[in-house]
Amino acid sequence: MAKTYLELVNIVLRDINEVPLSEGTFTNARGIQSFVKEALNRSLLDIINYNDEWPFMANGPSQPGVRPQTHTFNTVSGVSEYMLPSGIDQIDWDNILMIKPDNLDDVTKLEFISYNTVTRLGLQSGEPSCVYQTPSRTYIGLHPRPTKIYNIEYTAWKEPVILDLSTDTLPFEDRYYPVLVSRARYYLWMFRENSQQASIALNEYEDSLRGMFRNLVNPDTNTMMAV
Repeated sequence: MAKTYLELVNIVLRDINEVPLSEGTFTNARGIQSFVKEALNRSLLDIINYNDEWPFMANGPSQPGVRPQTHTFNTVSGVSEYMLPSGIDQIDWDNILMIKPDNLDDVTKLEFISYNTVTRLGLQSGEPSCVYQTPSRTYIGLHPRPTKIYNIEYTAWKEPVILDLSTDTLPFEDRYYPVLVSRARYYLWMFRENSQQASIALNEYEDSLRGMFRNLVNPDTNTMMAV
């Protein structure tokens, strides 16, 4: 069962020998209890910002049996730019695929180019070969402008959401909660100006974060080490 925000706060409080919270006292926590709540969210953002492509931040699950893109849309003849769905923080601009609907095996990887490059090239129509991001960061652009229907597939990552309610849970597997807790302890010991305990917590966090990264983002490393 996934650990809740309240449970995580109390784990950190017990680790630093402080009184844990209850459901009734959680919302209006004060002093060190309130600081722990803030430290956990700061730590969660540290973990999320450590890597741009955490699988638990994928915006929508991949469908079994198909390519691992999480979003698709069909082009419209004469339209260059397409709005991204809400809630997306970023997309994998280097791996956007274009599929011809009359031949699903005809897959092209579109080259990413800058918006400035698009403006220099000027308006062109034909089969898209490039993709770009608009200055507003809310549209995917295709160049040249398509003259018929193509299917575009891309992987996206959602915006981070901080913990708020006592019943909120982690966005990743429970097995990695020690990564979050050790980072929060680091902030607590720094707040208390205990540099020795802060250093211990920081080392624990960095070691466990590297393990989390290997397991979730670069599992081939584990396989190579085991051979």
